[in-house]
Amino acid sequence: MSESWKQWEGQVVDGRFPLLQYLGSGEHSAVFLTASDEPAVQKAAIKLLQTDPGTQQQQLARWEAASTLRHDHLVRLFHWGRCQLDGEWLIYLVMECADEDLGQVLPRRPLSAAEAREALDPALEALAFLHSRGYVLTSLRPANILAVGDQLRLASEHIRRSGEPWEHGFELGPYDAPELPRDGITPAADVWSLGVTLVEALTQRQPVWDLLSSADPVLPPGIPEPFREMVRQALQRDPAWRWNVQRIQARLLETAPVSVPPAAEQGRPAGTRRRYGRLAALVLAALAVMLVGLWVFGPRPAQQASPTPAAVEQAPPQPEPKTPPQPEPVASVESAVAPAAPSATAAAPEAAPAAETRSAAGSNSGAVVEQVLPDVPSKARESIQGTVKVGVKVHVDASGKVVEAQLAPAGPSKYFAKEALAAAKRWKFRPAGAGEAQAASEWLLQFQFERSGTTVKPQPLAR
Repeated sequence: MSESWKQWEGQVVDGRFPLLQYLGSGEHSAVFLTASDEPAVQKAAIKLLQTDPGTQQQQLARWEAASTLRHDHLVRLFHWGRCQLDGEWLIYLVMECADEDLGQVLPRRPLSAAEAREALDPALEALAFLHSRGYVLTSLRPANILAVGDQLRLASEHIRRSGEPWEHGFELGPYDAPELPRDGITPAADVWSLGVTLVEALTQRQPVWDLLSSADPVLPPGIPEPFREMVRQALQRDPAWRWNVQRIQARLLETAPVSVPPAAEQGRPAGTRRRYGRLAALVLAALAVMLVGLWVFGPRPAQQASPTPAAVEQAPPQPEPKTPPQPEPVASVESAVAPAAPSATAAAPEAAPAAETRSAAGSNSGAVVEQVLPDVPSKARESIQGTVKVGVKVHVDASGKVVEAQLAPAGPSKYFAKEALAAAKRWKFRPAGAGEAQAASEWLLQFQFERSGTTVKPQPLAR
């Protein structure tokens, strides 16, 4: 059917929504990029669904109900209705278009514990919101954990009222709770799906369980605490014994990482340490929300990941859309989950080859001993139009080491801001000499990213 779906590219649904680019299809549905008439929404996707005529109105009513459940970590639904294409009646749903999903990420590598924590927080918030209002997400799985701009969101097109019957008989997928055919759709079923998804995210493997047995699933090795305890409780065969979302949130909060100030900060007066500690916390919190992080995971793969919405799993990559503008290179799940901040005792990141990223102080001589330039992949650099400017303010201690760094300003691109911030933290300055009054210093590093290369202008700031 995929070829038939693709042939509809260029047609207009309901006189409003052009099928701009075929993104992928399932057995009875397909998703296309479409134009958005919503303010502040850059990209929208439209899902076309073949259903039995007797169930179309029920599905449209579900989408209408789901559209009223507004949350920062749920994909927004905009329009829905019936349409006819080449004589065939379909129903359609227009929603936010995701830039990437976790199902595209996990084949490359599993999540670290820090990345899993950053992903779990917003997912739990969205589930708690739905459950408190009598709804169940259903269909929670890696392919339905999405990046939309700089936000991590869960697919919301499968939201159901708690208590609705399970519609697939005794047919269960790998993420479906075993009690669904008997008990119907409940919040406990979401918790089971979350447990399976978390196991897969951390190990790239799913738990093993037998539908005909009463034994709890067997977990693969390599799941760190507290996640191992969480998934054991989420995957209890008896839903009455399963933890609910609030209990998982509480357990995660009990093990929240404590930020330790750098050793260099210990020598500062107490008031100064508190001031810089608050600054560091604000910067890290902003990065966590803005980048939500490296779920992932090193350099982007050479092939472009197609912007897959919640509706279609494992949709093949497709050519660039005909009309939408080129997306910023950070729109991905990899930029939707921030890694945890390194502690004072953590090993320094491995340095890139000197010829590529480091240069001794030449024209920027004076107090600068060594500067580090961001290593920007060619694919990201080709996306630059003109010059991308990023400012980074760094605090330097008496030994010449950067102990704090913050964006000032971040510039228009979150990706290049992240790269500039990471590079600035690795700069080195001339240590204070004997008898010098000013032991510490502050500098403004002005990065300029262009297609031809990256330059930086360091400027000392008066204290």
